[in-house]
Amino acid sequence: LRADNCENAEAFSDDEKKEKSQIWKLDPERESRQNTQAIGGGIFIGENTNIQDGCVLHADEGVPLTLGENVTVAETFGFLNDWHVIGPFHNDGRMGFMEEFAPEVDPDLKKTHTGKNGKVKWKKFTSKNPYGKFDFNEAIGPVKKVTAYASRQFIVDSDLDVQLRLGCKNAWKIWLNGKYIFGRDEYHRGSRIDQYSFPVKLKKGANHILLKICQNKQMETWTREWEFQFRITDSLGKPISESKN
Repeated sequence: LRADNCENAEAFSDDEKKEKSQIWKLDPERESRQNTQAIGGGIFIGENTNIQDGCVLHADEGVPLTLGENVTVAETFGFLNDWHVIGPFHNDGRMGFMEEFAPEVDPDLKKTHTGKNGKVKWKKFTSKNPYGKFDFNEAIGPVKKVTAYASRQFIVDSDLDVQLRLGCKNAWKIWLNGKYIFGRDEYHRGSRIDQYSFPVKLKKGANHILLKICQNKQMETWTREWEFQFRITDSLGKPISESKN
C-alpha cells in the first residue's frame, strides 16, 4: 500500500501495531480501538481482500474507510466475468479488425461458423480473475494474429441511462443491441480500469452486448495479453446490477 499526499500518513503491516497508523489490516477484536486512534478517518482492510495496483483509497477526518473480509475488485467494481466466446478468426495483416466476420452478422449462439483453422462454435466461459480480467488466452488458447468475440445478455428492469466501461490493450469493437458503439485499432498501448467509457441507453429486458477483440502478430512476452475488463455503471461509476428476473 502507498500512503502519500496526506499529512502524517503512514503505511505498514498490522503486526507493527503502530499507535497512529493510517492503514491497518482489519482485526474485529481491535476495530473500535483502531478507529479511535487512527489519524484522520483511518483505512481498515480485511483478510483475503485484494486491491488492484493503482487504486486510490481515501478516508476523511472522522469518516474511516473499511473494506471487509474477502472483498474482491471484480465483485466490488461489477466486472462482467461470464461470457460466451467464439474464435479464433484470422487477423492476418491486421485486417481482422475491419473484416465483418459471421458473429457480427448473426449473433445466434447456436450457430457454427468458419474460423481461422476450421469450424468454430460459441462456448460459455467464466473468468476467475480477481481483477475482473477476461482472458481469451484461457478461453480460446494462446494464439496470435487472430480475432475473437465475446457475447452476453444484460437484463434490467427498466430503461436506463448507463455507461459501458472497457479496459483493453488490444484492438476492439463494441456493439449494443446490434448497434455499433465504438472501436480502436491499436495494440499494446496499456490497459487500465474504465480506460474507455460510452454513454448509452439500456432498454427494459434483455440487452445484447458483443465485443470483438483482436490479437496481432508480435511475439514479445509483453504482447501476449489478449484480455479485457468490462462493466456497466451509472455516470458516477457505480456498477449497475443485473436483474435476476
